[in-house]
Amino acid sequence: MSAGRAQRAVALSHRLPSLQQTEKAFSAGTISLDQVRLTADVPERLASELSEFELTLIEGMADLSIANTRQLLSYWHTAMDGPGTETDAEEIWNRRYFFLSQTTGAMVKGDFLLDPQAGEVVMTALAALTPPRREGDDRIPAQRRADAPSIWLAQCSTRAMRLEK
Repeated sequence: MSAGRAQRAVALSHRLPSLQQTEKAFSAGTISLDQVRLTADVPERLASELSEFELTLIEGMADLSIANTRQLLSYWHTAMDGPGTETDAEEIWNRRYFFLSQTTGAMVKGDFLLDPQAGEVVMTALAALTPPRREGDDRIPAQRRADAPSIWLAQCSTRAMRLEK
């Protein structure tokens, strides 16, 4: 288990005691672990509202996909908090993370969650570094995207070394 995954599991285990209906629904097989995680990610400042609406939300998400569960919780969050609040931006900022670890096979595995602005920067850079497949390039799109960060960071390193001189 990666460090990031372990950290999320520990955080979830600390949050579950306050989500009794969620824990019961998961134990009964009514909702998935991913749905439990999404429910546990509801901001702490909405804890009292969540305890009031938890059973209704659990019943509503029982037959939903993960994407639709995320949408349901987003609608509920907006209904409780109002759209576009300052706390939304703060929560997004506080939820961001970036983990990299070396696997036993010497590969490097990563997981990240970026705020919208940083995400846009990364997606724009990846798009620029992964043009459409050229003749003779046998890599699949995911492999071309995997190669892009090393190209990007090598260019940054080269520029940084020039500036140091």
